Amino acid sequence: MDNQSPASLESPSPEVPKPDTSEPPVFKPPEESKKATNKLIPLLIFFLLVALGVAGYFGWQNYQLKLEKEVVDIQPEPSPVVEVDESKVAWKVFTNPDLGFSFKYPSEWGDVVEEIKDAVKEGSGSSGKTYKLSFSNRNSEGGDLDNLVFGTGQSVDFSAARGGMDTDYKGDPGRPKGVTATIWARPTSCVIPISAFLYFGRIDFNLPGSEISGVRFLLPVISQAQIEVFDVEYDSKSTEEQKELCTIENVEKEANQYLVELETRQLDDLSKKQRDIFKEILNSSKIL
Repeated sequence: MDNQSPASLESPSPEVPKPDTSEPPVFKPPEESKKATNKLIPLLIFFLLVALGVAGYFGWQNYQLKLEKEVVDIQPEPSPVVEVDESKVAWKVFTNPDLGFSFKYPSEWGDVVEEIKDAVKEGSGSSGKTYKLSFSNRNSEGGDLDNLVFGTGQSVDFSAARGGMDTDYKGDPGRPKGVTATIWARPTSCVIPISAFLYFGRIDFNLPGSEISGVRFLLPVISQAQIEVFDVEYDSKSTEEQKELCTIENVEKEANQYLVELETRQLDDLSKKQRDIFKEILNSSKIL
């Protein structure tokens, strides 16, 4: 056997671990992370509320559209327009047995009021008498021309220191008793100055020998709105055409002929009613 030294027979000494000299990790307190979280919470709540609001808005819109669709689906068909039959309008008959004339008028106009006055005392003339007819439920003083209805007349000896007016009517003693009618179809810009009552019908009762020798009944044949439409047509014409139309012959129309002409024109509802009322009154007007 080989001789070995004691040193070589000894087992090697184990390594002694070196002590850990690094610093242990420092634990951060939760305050900083809490602050960050606290900042995020309001933002999250805000976006959540916005999202809920948008969703609610579109949900409400869809609900409303659904309701509207249901209403449209169940809505009944509109009722047909029913034309009013003017022949069913209630009418009254007015008669003046003393002067000797009569006519029908719509009962809604009320009662007839008549006045005969001395022209000198009244201050309307220098001699003779004047006559006035009005209705208790109708305008007779101007202003609202669509509702202006009145009668006027004079005795044969009436005179006044002024030019003739459309309301100056005392009949014609040289003609027999009778009824005539005209319509003053004058455009507003037409320069003939005779009448202020444009597109008014004039029903004249010639009453020679009576206290009042002539009575003129005036009422609108078309509405003021319709006159504006006719004025636009007239103003659009050339100067020569306007001159031709703006003459007594073309303005003072025989009533029945102009009523036939109006049948061919497009009229508003009020004009149709006024035209038909005038026509009915004219047809009923008579001398007793």
